[in-house]
Amino acid sequence: MLSLYYSPSSPARGNPVFIRERMHLINENLAVGNAQDAERPVRFMTAILNVAAESQIDPPAGRAYAWIPFKEFSEADPTLLDEAVEWLEQHEKDHRLMVCCRAGMGRSVSVVIAYLCLIKGVPYQDAVKQVTARRPGATPLPNLEGTIRFLRELRAKRNGGHAGTP
Repeated sequence: MLSLYYSPSSPARGNPVFIRERMHLINENLAVGNAQDAERPVRFMTAILNVAAESQIDPPAGRAYAWIPFKEFSEADPTLLDEAVEWLEQHEKDHRLMVCCRAGMGRSVSVVIAYLCLIKGVPYQDAVKQVTARRPGATPLPNLEGTIRFLRELRAKRNGGHAGTP
């Protein structure tokens, strides 16, 4: 993905310069990225979760990798969302995590928001604010809040009644 950047102090002296957008750090151990980021991750991202149904890639060498295919612009399948959040939880202690989709704006940010809500206990609106502040253009999937609510209840039943933060 290319972006236009205008900087009067750049060598181009205010003329547009094309730069490739890179992943966006959500916090010190979690990032969202696009398909190119998944194929060629930066060195310090050691676990890659690809959530783009249309782009299965060869796992990057030396990194934990999973492909959990979400459809673009559709409501998140609760089973897949639960699987993705569990994968992130299983890898959070030993890795810096990057969640990728085609553009790094919809499915990946939705999985990260769900992870923040379900695992870290962040309220939904706060998780959305945190992610959108760090990933301009972030657009959560339709009805994500309802899907997260459903998963919170499902997880509460599995975990003996502990539902986490609403």
